[in-house]
Amino acid sequence: ILSILYRATPEQVQLVLVDVVGINFTYYNGLPHLYKGQAITNRTVAVDTLYWIENEMNERYKNFNELGAKDLDSYNELADQKMPRYVVIIDELVELLSTGEGKDDKEDIKDINALLKRITAKSRASGIHLIIATQYDATQYISGTTKSNIPVQISFSTTHTSRFKGLINRKKKKLLGNGDMEVTFIGRDTAIYGQAPYVSGKEVKTVVKDVAYIQESGQEKSLMNIDLDSINKEIEDTRKMIRKVQTNLSSLEQLKNDVQNSGSKVEELKMERTQKNEELSTLEQETSNL
Repeated sequence: ILSILYRATPEQVQLVLVDVVGINFTYYNGLPHLYKGQAITNRTVAVDTLYWIENEMNERYKNFNELGAKDLDSYNELADQKMPRYVVIIDELVELLSTGEGKDDKEDIKDINALLKRITAKSRASGIHLIIATQYDATQYISGTTKSNIPVQISFSTTHTSRFKGLINRKKKKLLGNGDMEVTFIGRDTAIYGQAPYVSGKEVKTVVKDVAYIQESGQEKSLMNIDLDSINKEIEDTRKMIRKVQTNLSSLEQLKNDVQNSGSKVEELKMERTQKNEELSTLEQETSNL
């Protein structure tokens, strides 16, 4: 989420954050990139929003056809009024599926899964992207078709690996936790292993505050609109400093070796002097005896 905030304006990307538990996305409330200004914590509102996303997707394809565009990028090149991308992030899908009120849970799950299947099947070209987080991947919660429609799957270590055996092949490597992750791509046999960076809640709040201030004050449109020449100069200056330090370290190491060698030479001279003194003392003794 933060990487999107650094690189895109609210006019370019709108975030739809679904957090029925109401814990993980509260940091982002008030963010100008956020759809309707806050994370969605009400289940009914969340489901209605997903249906709105589906309708938006279908409307976009109609607009694409009118202009002869094949996707969002080509449409925005042709249209006078550009459309933003929508990134829909659902935190813990099971909570969204299993908290229905006044309706049979199985039918509710079936309806939402069908909705997700339709969205994931054709949303990418329309500029709508879906990220789903879950600790349970049983088919009763997430259908095989929906899984296959999601091109990238990321796995982190959890206390109950048996809950998501079908999502990712976990036999290749035991994940260590603390951001250790396995990334798999649909159609590829080989997984990629990586380390997700840690971001504290304090850092998230700071970024959200800065982004909101920039947008309200009309400053740079993006946190990435920075003076790259200045940064490159600082990087080059840092490299020069590092090379200078390395040179000095090499000189110090050579000096150390010279001192050690000198010390060894001094010891050799001392031993040689002692030996000469002993020989001289012996010669004097023999002379006195004569």
